[in-house]
Amino acid sequence: MLISKRRLLRKFGRALLACLALHAAGCASSPAKPGAGSVAHQAQHRRQAIEEVRKSATAADPLLRMRAIETAQQLGAAAEPLIRAGVHDPHPAVRYAAWVTAGRLLVPSLADQARAAAQQADESDYVRAAAAFASAKITSSLPQTGSDSVVPDTPTDLGPLAALLWSDRPGMRANAAVLLGESGEASARAMLHDAAKRPTPRASATDQALLDLQVHEAMVKLGDEEQLKPLRLAAYSKDDEVRVLAVLMLGRLGDRTMEGAVMNLLDDDPQELRLAAAQALGDLGWPDGLPVALAGSTSQLERIRSQAALAVGRAAHAIPTAETDLNIQAREAAHHTLDRLLNDPSLAVRLAAAAAVLTPPR
Repeated sequence: MLISKRRLLRKFGRALLACLALHAAGCASSPAKPGAGSVAHQAQHRRQAIEEVRKSATAADPLLRMRAIETAQQLGAAAEPLIRAGVHDPHPAVRYAAWVTAGRLLVPSLADQARAAAQQADESDYVRAAAAFASAKITSSLPQTGSDSVVPDTPTDLGPLAALLWSDRPGMRANAAVLLGESGEASARAMLHDAAKRPTPRASATDQALLDLQVHEAMVKLGDEEQLKPLRLAAYSKDDEVRVLAVLMLGRLGDRTMEGAVMNLLDDDPQELRLAAAQALGDLGWPDGLPVALAGSTSQLERIRSQAALAVGRAAHAIPTAETDLNIQAREAAHHTLDRLLNDPSLAVRLAAAAAVLTPPR
């Protein structure tokens, strides 16, 4: 859908000013910090965000430890100590996240350990699948020519991932689809095509629809652009959970044909959908969801504040660099809000704010 950027920026300006007038960003609750949005202030945010990730990685709640390791992907080489601790964590969800992060960051020192973990008979199926993903990604990144090659003689084995794709649990199948989509392996596309044709036994309609979205997104990542069509259709689903995931996917896949449709969702219910639209628009380079994200940041619900933190971060990246009054106000509102969320009483919200600060523009 073609949209007028000038018209939408005027709408954004009116919405932002109204939002600020209502103190939705929380700016009136504390004095303004000098240089909000400046390079120095951004560096301060980053230091605080890194500290939050490290604290969350040792939290009592395994879900927080898992999310911390996922967020640690943004730390590059500095994430390695957290990953090494994570692959030995007592909870399988944390070990899963650690192996996935190791694969995404291509940590060469973990190549042998990943291969061994993928073959460990007493390990959880989905952890073995994540280790197989890490092994495949790391191995493919190692030198492969000359006498000094460090690539193992044993071929990459995606068997644990393929097995997980046929699990009776839709969540496990979805995990496998995500990893196959990022594997870069030519054989993964055929596996995903087969999976798309076979519904999960006894899965609810919502669970099956969410799984289908993960499969379609994975196939897009492997080069099948036709799979964008079902994702676009899902943005109009009657199931809000399905719509939210579809909208987020369209944003991270950079589907600009849906910009206008996603923009319209900023006025829709429920709030989770509006926040998903704000985040997706930020990924597409539009800051227009910032007022929605700022409003969500003051919610009484932790999950809404967490989602709002991510949306504020994405929208902030999309604010034009021109030093107009509107852009300066928008940047300051975003940075003040992230300040507040980085100091939220909830560790989960602080971690989401840290992820928002550390994740670079798409």
